[in-house]
Amino acid sequence: MSYCPACGTQLTIFNTPLLSNGKLANGEKLCKNCNDRLSKLYDPAQIHTLTPADVKKIFVDDDTWVDDIITQIENTGVDRQSLLDYWNTTELQYLPNVLTNDETIVAFANGVYADISGIIVGTTTRLFFLGKPPLDEAQVTDFEWQYVDSVQSEVTDGYAALLISYSGDIHYIENVSQYDADRFCNNVAANIEGFGDQGADVQPDDNVATQPAMAEADVPAQLEKYADLKNKGVITQEEFDAKKKKLLGL
Repeated sequence: MSYCPACGTQLTIFNTPLLSNGKLANGEKLCKNCNDRLSKLYDPAQIHTLTPADVKKIFVDDDTWVDDIITQIENTGVDRQSLLDYWNTTELQYLPNVLTNDETIVAFANGVYADISGIIVGTTTRLFFLGKPPLDEAQVTDFEWQYVDSVQSEVTDGYAALLISYSGDIHYIENVSQYDADRFCNNVAANIEGFGDQGADVQPDDNVATQPAMAEADVPAQLEKYADLKNKGVITQEEFDAKKKKLLGL
């Protein structure tokens, strides 16, 4: 009777990796779950060089790193229990592979970008959207802070979104709650140099709308960008008309 040296699970024909997969330097085999987890943290081709003690240390270090990430997100104002309940989603499980040890999460929200559900994350070094298309690998879209002109929350007919002005283009993170959108902007304003005048005072009542001041922009150019977004199907005709009225002051 054999047991996984990492988690102690009894090995059976159903939970043991095939062939030499999961075999360690001392000849012991990991269970399929531990082997799959280790393969995401360590070069699969080198797993056979590890001892059970090596594997346990890798898992402990990873658990510490994940707990640190959860704490960072919690510090942005996200409820910890809600975050733990949500952690099993693919985007969040992939987050440790995206972050580096020299960056700290300062803003966080759930949303939809380019019809893909995921998370928008602001760190001390960059802004990025992490999403997972159906039946596909997780994807990261980076917005380097040096090219971000503004991060705004916008509410149209009760619909909240984050608007990222990036290198002259507008990118929408949709389906964000109004409270989360305002909080995201406030966190960016408080933690990222150059964005201090863009924050909005978050109200405890989700029905209270406060939006950061919009950066001055050339109206015709903005209309052209929104028209392009409409033609690409990113925004609807109704959303375009609403933004047009706002820009023209109608």
